[in-house]
Amino acid sequence: MLTASNLFDCPDSVLLPIGQLFPLSANLFPNSMFPLAAVASEFWMTRWLTGFWLMGVGMLAGLVVLLVFLGIFFLLSKISGIDSFRRSGGAFWGTLIVSTLLAGLGAIQIRSTFGSNFRSDEWALLVIASWPLIGIVVGSLFYCSQSRFLGEIVGTLTEGIGAWISTVVVVVAFLGVVCWPLIDEPAAVFRSLNGLFSTGEVTTSVTIAGSKVDGNSNVFEPVKLKYDGALVDSIRIESDRNLTLSDSDQIETIRSQPVQVEARTPLDWNRRSSQQSPISLVAGANLFAQNQEIDPATVKIAIRTLPPYPEAGAMVLFAILTTLVGLFWMLQQAAAPKLSAIAMAAAKSELSQPLPLMLMTIGSLLLFGFVYLPFHTEGEDIKMLKDNGLTLILILALFQGIWSASSTVSDEIEGRTALTLLSKPIHRRSFIFGKMLGIFWVLFFMFLVLGSILLLTVSYKPIYDARETSAEMPLWQGCFAELIRTLPGLVMGFFQACTLSAIAVALATRVPQLANFAICFSLYLVGHLTPTIVSSSATEFPIIQFVAQLIAVIVPTLDWYSMDKAIDTGNAVPMVYLAGIMIYSIVYTAIAVLLGLLLFEDRDLA
Repeated sequence: MLTASNLFDCPDSVLLPIGQLFPLSANLFPNSMFPLAAVASEFWMTRWLTGFWLMGVGMLAGLVVLLVFLGIFFLLSKISGIDSFRRSGGAFWGTLIVSTLLAGLGAIQIRSTFGSNFRSDEWALLVIASWPLIGIVVGSLFYCSQSRFLGEIVGTLTEGIGAWISTVVVVVAFLGVVCWPLIDEPAAVFRSLNGLFSTGEVTTSVTIAGSKVDGNSNVFEPVKLKYDGALVDSIRIESDRNLTLSDSDQIETIRSQPVQVEARTPLDWNRRSSQQSPISLVAGANLFAQNQEIDPATVKIAIRTLPPYPEAGAMVLFAILTTLVGLFWMLQQAAAPKLSAIAMAAAKSELSQPLPLMLMTIGSLLLFGFVYLPFHTEGEDIKMLKDNGLTLILILALFQGIWSASSTVSDEIEGRTALTLLSKPIHRRSFIFGKMLGIFWVLFFMFLVLGSILLLTVSYKPIYDARETSAEMPLWQGCFAELIRTLPGLVMGFFQACTLSAIAVALATRVPQLANFAICFSLYLVGHLTPTIVSSSATEFPIIQFVAQLIAVIVPTLDWYSMDKAIDTGNAVPMVYLAGIMIYSIVYTAIAVLLGLLLFEDRDLA
């Protein structure tokens, strides 16, 4: 079972970076490499802002996709009978069935493409996590084609939390696009998008006859391979017999030194290796193999290719994230208008207070200050910047989430505002769900603002450190790698803040603000110590072991949300781990919602 304690001790074949989910790019977020084409610009702003440009262009592409979806919704609204289909409940069941089928087809595709890289439990996590994401897209097609929703969409994006979020996304997209003149070879980066879908790993199996066939002991047999030598990133050759590889079958025409392949000993080569490539990377070159043994040889040649700029896949990633968030926003408005009204009112009320602005101002100043703060880590200040930045954003978001839970639930119950609201045709379930969802949107807004600033500072930190130590200036790919490896930490931090905020909303139905703060921050401390508590009690009395296990079951294991080990080792967080965190957060949030409903159902509001 994957846990936070053993995740980064797994072999590299299991630790698939996020980009490896896409067949388009086998190394979207490289661990220790730069792409085949390196930018040679000496201008430091080019190296700093190229990653931000990729993020901005991706968000802009996501906004364009959302406009396309709005056009599709408008066309669907013209279909007669679709309104009655929604009113009869067919939209709900249609969303459930179609999303399940699509998730199943995607599971089959993942299994066939990456079957050797995923264990069964990891594969199951990816399938389960993809199901609600696909459901957002499918559900939006069923629900967002209502004429009422299409008439109100402009208002939802120009008022309250919708205006704040859309403004930040547009500003980031605009700033990213404005950086275009500072980027080296932007056209080449865009051309790499095509390569994301055509490159990858291709394995070819061939049989080479024995050396004594037909009395000829020095036969070089041609091996037919299709590859572009300029895009080859790594090669792996396995054979059950000793082989000699050459680029010609005639000694006098051989242009490079033949390569020996030992039996049952894989030969690995990559672009960063100082050794000679086992196959020629020159365009139009051939490959010939000679079997050194009598028995036939079975040879497997795996060639992995990358586009010139695999980092271009980040544009696809940010476009997908922007599209999913936008569709979820619209689906919420269309499918649950009453719940959405409560959520938007709660979010608008919180953002009208000075606390969110004050917290984000403090966080922004500290994040910028971390860049220039000497951590005295002997060249690894970037790790401390990531760790401190992620922790700071999480703490600020948690403070805001717990405060919002108390002010929007506890204060409204004590001030009899909730009684007035529930006197209308609104159920108590909608009240709890709406308040919780409104707080989640406030947290998302904070993570969007502070996360963008953190990514910008993380991208600049390698340049600043190089100047301070008079070291060689990093390429933009290095700055981008630091930026993109920080993104999973923001995602996990958001899930953690939502989980604890859901607990705070449930507690706010019964306890006042001060007690809510004390309980939630106690859960925060204990949740991060849960693995230590369980491991330290392994040799104790059975009653102590039972109490430790009980704590691990009741209290959320927040240490799983930590990215410390990935930061320390310089590894990327696997997509399968993010999928597990997402599922865990959804389950624990659902439990918190049920607890809140039980506590609030018989609460006297008079």
